[in-house]
Amino acid sequence: MITQASKGVSGSRLARDKPRKGAIMVVVLVCLIVLMSLSGVVLRLRLLEHKRLKQEESRLQAEWLAESAVSRALARLKKSNGAYLGEVWKLSRDDWTQPQSGQVEIKVERFPSSTGKRRIRVVADYPSASPNRIRLSKSVTVSHEEDGAREARP
Repeated sequence: MITQASKGVSGSRLARDKPRKGAIMVVVLVCLIVLMSLSGVVLRLRLLEHKRLKQEESRLQAEWLAESAVSRALARLKKSNGAYLGEVWKLSRDDWTQPQSGQVEIKVERFPSSTGKRRIRVVADYPSASPNRIRLSKSVTVSHEEDGAREARP
């Protein structure tokens, strides 16, 4: 048989349990909010790192394009016996294994005081059609002789 005294004891116990459950819910919610905030920060840092790595990849590709363009200019200068003046070298995605297209402008200038010296200037853009492209310039002075072009200095 239940008496009034025992009902009061169990009722007060229930009254104490409800605030505990509420406090535990608040603590769990705060922990979830903190965890989600930290996850958002980590995700943002990962995205920034990914963007930086893509820019570094594009910079390296533009550097390799510029080096290749200098080699191309030296070969064409040798083949044309000094008559090569340059070109715009466009590389589509089908021309190579890269997912983007590239473009290099090659200019060969003669020194007025010397008939044998040439300056090769290249400007490489990668990816060429992107507003976020990397543009890299390189200039090399070469001596052109009857037996071919020879790199003198960058």
